This record gives sequence, C-alpha cells and structure tokens, in this order.
Amino acid sequence: MIFIETCCFRYKHKFGAFQKKEGKMSDVVILIFTGMGTVFLILILVVLLGNLIIRFTNAFAPAPQVQAVSSNASSEIAPAKLAAIVSAVETVTKGKGRITSIEKMN
Repeated sequence: MIFIETCCFRYKHKFGAFQKKEGKMSDVVILIFTGMGTVFLILILVVLLGNLIIRFTNAFAPAPQVQAVSSNASSEIAPAKLAAIVSAVETVTKGKGRITSIEKMN
C-alpha cells in the first residue's frame, strides 16, 4: 500500500497509481455554473433591494424645499467680482453650469 502525504492533502491508494475520476469535468462545469448563478441572483437581489430602499426613502422623506435667493444678497457683491465668478463658472463647466446662490463663508 502506498501512502502519499503533501502539505495540502493525504491520499491513500492500494494500487499505487493515481486513477482519473470519470465525470470530473462535468462536476467542474456544474460547480462553475452553480457559483455564477448564485452570484447573479445575489446581484439581482442587491439591485432590487436598493431600488426598493430608494423608492421608500423618496416616498416618506421628501427632499427639503429650496428657498429662492433674495435679491439683496447679490447686491453685497461688487459687480466686477460677480462677473468674474460667472465667467469662471461658464469657462470651467463649458456653459453647462449655473450659479444659484453666492454666500460668504466665515
């Protein structure tokens, strides 16, 4: 009787030679598809639960209403500075950005 021991497994075979197992490739294919199917189902569950949480949050916790900017806030800024800010935003965003409010930070 031959006894083979490595760092990973022990194998005992009375004929002394490793024999190929029939159907080994089909077992591998079944295992691959089972694993891939499980991952696919879990990802579908993540997407569905994420959408459900988003809809629930939007239904019961609506976004706060944005108040209109008063006209006296823009009068505190010099017209030259306001024009420079507007032109800088237009240049950086290539005309897609707009300024909704300007506030002085402390």
